[in-house]
Amino acid sequence: MWKKALIVLVVLSAALNIAFIAAWAVHAFAGRSVDIQCTPDGEEIWCPLHRKLGVTNEQWRQIEPKLRAFRDASLQQSRRVETLRDEMIALLAAPDASRPAIKAKQDEILAAQREMQDMMLDHLLAEKHVLTPEQQKLMFKLIRESAQCRQGPILGRIGN
Repeated sequence: MWKKALIVLVVLSAALNIAFIAAWAVHAFAGRSVDIQCTPDGEEIWCPLHRKLGVTNEQWRQIEPKLRAFRDASLQQSRRVETLRDEMIALLAAPDASRPAIKAKQDEILAAQREMQDMMLDHLLAEKHVLTPEQQKLMFKLIRESAQCRQGPILGRIGN
């Protein structure tokens, strides 16, 4: 029994870590709505990450539409993953928890997370072509640093 519970906890931990990284990416690339302060002519670069990268107005004109589309799609996908996680918790909490039903929900969660990862990869690859080599280097350095800060088992963070 403990072995099965441990497997479920490890899977949930991995799922939550992936979701946290995806959520960070959404915030890092999309900024927060309070950060959006576009000027009337629309030239202001509202994304903190892109300001930090020092993108030019021309680069921003290429990046912004894709960024807005990515932000909207990734927020929708994040909500989908969150709903699936809630459904998984309900299955686990049920008095007659069914291993096949849990496995099916787990597969749904993993598929949804894979879709999120694919969306992120597509976005990063598209954006990479607009950035200079120096900007690319800085962007991936920032991503690496942020990912390193979020490492560690989820169980160690519960209740802290």
